[in-house]
Amino acid sequence: MPPSASEVRRERTGEHPHAVRPGAPARSGAGARAPPSARRAAAAHRAARAERRPRRRGARRARRHHPRPARPVDGDRRGRLRDREPAVDVGAAEPRAADAPGAARRARVAPAGGARRRVARDGPGPGERVPAAVDRCRARRPRRAPHAAAERRRGRQPARRQRDPAGLDARAAGARRRGAGRARAISGDASARGGRGTDRRRLTADTVRTQRIRPHARGGAVAKRQRTAGTSRWRPIVTGIVVVALVGACVVRLVDIQLVRADALNAEAAGRVGATAPIHGTRGDIVDANGTVLAGTVDRWDLTISPQFVHDLTERDGLEPGEVVTGGQIFERLAAITGDDPLVYQAAVDAALQANPESDYLVLATGLDGTQYQQMRDLQQELPIGFVTLRSNPQRVYPSGAVAGNLVGFMGTDGPLAGLEMTEDQSCLAPEPGEQSFERGADGTPIPGSTVVTEESADGGELQLTIDADVQFQAQQLAEQYRQQYQAQSANVIVARVDGSLVAVAQTPTVDPNDPAATDAADYGAFAFTQGLEPGSIFKTMAMAAMLDLGLVTPTDERTVPWRYDPDGPVRVSDAHSHPDMPWTATGILVNSSNVGMVDLAQGMSRDDYFDYLARFGFGEPTVGFPGESSFPLAADPSGLDAQTQLNVLFGQGIQVTPMQMVGAYQAIANGGVRQDLRLVESCTLADGTVVTPEQGDDTRVVSEHTADELLAMMEHVVTDYGAVTFPIPGYRVAAKTGTAEVVLDPAAGYDPVQRIVTTAGVFPADDPQFVVYVQLNLPQTERTSAAAIPLFHDMVSLLIREYDIPPSTSQAPDLPLEWTD
Repeated sequence: MPPSASEVRRERTGEHPHAVRPGAPARSGAGARAPPSARRAAAAHRAARAERRPRRRGARRARRHHPRPARPVDGDRRGRLRDREPAVDVGAAEPRAADAPGAARRARVAPAGGARRRVARDGPGPGERVPAAVDRCRARRPRRAPHAAAERRRGRQPARRQRDPAGLDARAAGARRRGAGRARAISGDASARGGRGTDRRRLTADTVRTQRIRPHARGGAVAKRQRTAGTSRWRPIVTGIVVVALVGACVVRLVDIQLVRADALNAEAAGRVGATAPIHGTRGDIVDANGTVLAGTVDRWDLTISPQFVHDLTERDGLEPGEVVTGGQIFERLAAITGDDPLVYQAAVDAALQANPESDYLVLATGLDGTQYQQMRDLQQELPIGFVTLRSNPQRVYPSGAVAGNLVGFMGTDGPLAGLEMTEDQSCLAPEPGEQSFERGADGTPIPGSTVVTEESADGGELQLTIDADVQFQAQQLAEQYRQQYQAQSANVIVARVDGSLVAVAQTPTVDPNDPAATDAADYGAFAFTQGLEPGSIFKTMAMAAMLDLGLVTPTDERTVPWRYDPDGPVRVSDAHSHPDMPWTATGILVNSSNVGMVDLAQGMSRDDYFDYLARFGFGEPTVGFPGESSFPLAADPSGLDAQTQLNVLFGQGIQVTPMQMVGAYQAIANGGVRQDLRLVESCTLADGTVVTPEQGDDTRVVSEHTADELLAMMEHVVTDYGAVTFPIPGYRVAAKTGTAEVVLDPAAGYDPVQRIVTTAGVFPADDPQFVVYVQLNLPQTERTSAAAIPLFHDMVSLLIREYDIPPSTSQAPDLPLEWTD
């Protein structure tokens, strides 16, 4: 390292490194060193100031980069020696008035001639050492003009021109008191000026300018430092409060979202991105007594759409660039598969959006079969139509078609509409629907893997009927055959076992549940349960049973029967055909179906007793609870009826019954006088395997078994002695009664003079009853007597004999006389 200029000068002149000249600044030489006492005092002073003031970061940085030389003590710290005045730059100045501020000072320090010169204050006395640190600092740092902004960045006041030279003398004397001003050096080196306290460097006499800081400046700086320290103490507290407040607000918000409003927010979110769809269970089958399916369920699908997501397909949906498929074209493709009108689809979507802009479920078509389903799946693979979905919706089918269609009923789009589909819907057939939820993408497409079954579905139960589908089918064929043969309006055939279970309930015309629209709505029901009629002569067995059971009549009782009964008054009774007075027995009266003879036999029977028997036979009550079934209640006070009606009810006029009520009454006779409730439903097997049987009422004893046997014997003669060659069935004992009922036009107009309802009801085998058969032709045109019903009855009994392999009778019918002789 080359020697400094001062070292060269001293070496040349031989000047002592610590020699000083009066009035000149101290020069620092190599190896100059402050006295030990000064060093100790300076160190103690620095330690005291370090305890009072915090160190500044700028000072620490300055020390790291520029090691601090030994500092002088006391007055030397202020940039001058104790016994010297600081150097002051004095230059030429414009003339100023003598009384102007600073004039005296300028006059004292300005040299003659106006030349700028350096005026040095008195230096140290003889023998005093001049610290070399000042000279070393000056030697390695260039001097720069002061800059106010730089001073402020260092936390110091900008240098100002001193006003009073006297103040310099006071500071030179080393006066230090609280609040006194300090001289600051305006040095060209920032590191020499920077820092406070122990970090401040010694100022030398090379200072260009010095200023006298007003006495309040030091106190203001201290106050500022105190305020800064106070602010520093409060800053972390305020920051902590703010942080706690923010964290608290976040916690409150989280509690509100996660706990307080969790359910509501979840529901709202699910409503935006989630959707639900029903899970259709399988409706239970309807089977006959042998398990033949009369009504079943097959896989079908509904075509559904999310209206709010319907849009034209473009490149964004995965199509080729420039390719566009409009919503109308999509509807055309869908309609081409379903066979519907695409405009109907468009209108349905528009209506749904108008009602609810966020509509996301609309059924466009139902009942798509397997082929249509596959075509729809292919279309979904071809086009990105995620807003179109297929929902499984099993459909009802009827494999046997119109067989028992009037009993089974049928389903509509909104549920069951007729028959057993309606009556047994909730108790057995209806499935319990489930529900599934899923999340949708932006285009409405269900997100794979998001489907969750929220409620399982349950299939409906299997309903087993007492009906035999084979017998039912043949009975319908026979009914239609004779209906056409006699040009009747309609025909009924009913077959029941003696225990009350119905084997066939046939009618024509009937309904095909697969196509109900092809049948007149008037023929949807089952006439056997809904039709009311005056039964006619088949009702005479009820009156005869009551009289036999009361002991008023025996099968062989003798009567002389005229063709007309015309007592005094308005009452008049006559037979269907005129005849002379006939010597008939009670059996003969029943066989010849004489109205007058029945009135004669019933003279000793009260009307209350008679109506009591009718009630026990089941008249006035429903039978199986079929939809729309009529009951026609009996008169509450039979004795209050007019005299004509009291007589007419003995032979089946003046009273309304249903065909099924007549079957129930004949079942009681065939069952030894005990009536059992008729049954159309055998059982219901639920989805879990539980078998439920319908509740049955208590058996009702109507007449004694002896009375029932006597009545059957009398009825056998109707078949053998009626005169119709087609009535008897060789080898089998059959008991029956025919009837021809008049048709009531209205209560005011009376009976139709021409139209008739012809019936035949019977039991076979009479010696071991198994079946009750009832046939009826409504309003036949070619034959208006019971002779039209006898062939149908005959064929139906023959069918049952073949179908169930009923063996021939092994005994002969009792021989009961029809007439008496003197």
